[in-house]
Parts: sequence; structure tokens; C-alpha cells
Amino acid sequence: MAFETTVSAVRAESSQVWNSIELYDLYQSNGGRDISRRTLSYQIVRIYFGSDLLVLSGTGVASLLAFRSKASSLLRLVPSSDENDVEIELEKVAHQIVCDVNESVVDDNNYYARVDMDIALDCVSSTFVIIAIKAFFYKTEPYVTCRSHLKYNCY
Repeated sequence: MAFETTVSAVRAESSQVWNSIELYDLYQSNGGRDISRRTLSYQIVRIYFGSDLLVLSGTGVASLLAFRSKASSLLRLVPSSDENDVEIELEKVAHQIVCDVNESVVDDNNYYARVDMDIALDCVSSTFVIIAIKAFFYKTEPYVTCRSHLKYNCY
């Protein structure tokens, strides 16, 4: 009964953008206790509305539900500048690593039977080493300060 009442309310308010928390609160206020919030959203879409109801979801935030016919007037989707910023910074870091490697001097006249840390580090980008150390010790995504004021110039 609570499920059907919730579906009726969603159908009656087709011009509204619903979030999964509001939907679940409505379901519970109608006496519903059997379904989890995620299952409720999924069943409403799958059983009753199908492709007519869009679900926008993301990690750590409530899902948004909107009718396809009303979505363009209710939602304004814009590209995230964060994604572009990350790509730009990754390009800068990658370029810095290439510059570091190109600047390293390789001694082709000597062959080392044993390699110590100093010899190994001579052949590796210092930028890459910093990123690897941060990633290993902090177990998170490493944040790199890129010397980007000299755009794509090796120094």
C-alpha cells in the first residue's frame, strides 16, 4: 500500500525533481518499512516508469529522479570545471616527468653490475618519485604542486 501511494504521488507531481531521500521519507510516512531507499528508487523506475523516469546518481549524494519529458526544463547540466582542471594538471605533471627524463644524463660508457639507490634515482624523474612516494605512504591520491607558471617549459 505504501509503495503504491508513493508511486501515485510521484506520478501526480511529474513536474518535480525528486531525490531519493524525499522519496523514501514519503514512502515511510505512508507506512512503508519493507524496502530500502536504493531499492525503492530502483523499483519505482523499473516497475512503473521505465525509461520515462531519469535517475541521476553520484557517489555520496542522494539520487535525483525526474521525468524525461520535464528534465530539460527542470535540470540544467553543466560540465564540471574540476574534471578539466584535473586533466590540465595531469598534462602538466606528465610534461614535467618527460622533461625530467630528457634532462637526465645517461652514462653509456659504464655498466653497473650492482645498482644502488643513487644510481637508480639518476635515471628516474624526480617528479615521478615524489608522486610515487606520496601515493605509497599516504595511500591516497597524491596531490602534486606543479611548477606551471612556466607553461610547458622544461627547467
